[in-house]
Amino acid sequence: DTTSMTNPGPTDLVCTAAFDPDVQTVINVSWTPPAAGRSWVEFGPDTTYGVMTPVTVGGAAIEQPLLGQGPMEDVYWRATTEVEGVAHTCTGVTTTSVVPPGLPVVEVIIDEEAIQSSGKYFFGAFFEPMAVNPHVITFRRDGTIVWYHLGDLESVTVDAHYARDGSGIYFNQ
Repeated sequence: DTTSMTNPGPTDLVCTAAFDPDVQTVINVSWTPPAAGRSWVEFGPDTTYGVMTPVTVGGAAIEQPLLGQGPMEDVYWRATTEVEGVAHTCTGVTTTSVVPPGLPVVEVIIDEEAIQSSGKYFFGAFFEPMAVNPHVITFRRDGTIVWYHLGDLESVTVDAHYARDGSGIYFNQ
């Protein structure tokens, strides 16, 4: 799928961007397209963006989560809906929030070349000594936490893995 726009249209979408209520390093961008079309968000640390959400098709209200940002990072984004070859857009910049206290500090040490080039993110279930509420955490190769699920006193996380198609993270409690 491509996002090339041969006929750029107006910057006329009205978008909102808000922290995910459960994971404040995730920003949810929402808008209602003018008509049914292809919609996506490009985002990144500056206006060259570099990352794109999956393309959705339809005319109903759209909400796209922007994943992979660390705490207190500026995220530049451009939401687009392409209708009959005309791209309708809105742009913004949002700063992510902090991660909750008590999450572990992670140091990533990679000593095998094959592993170094195999991906941008790592994750796992982290168990704190003497704690009954483990966390599931996704972090970048530099150790920055970008997503988390806080454990609770009612459950214990025993396994975590990515969905094969990359659509999510599954974990057992």
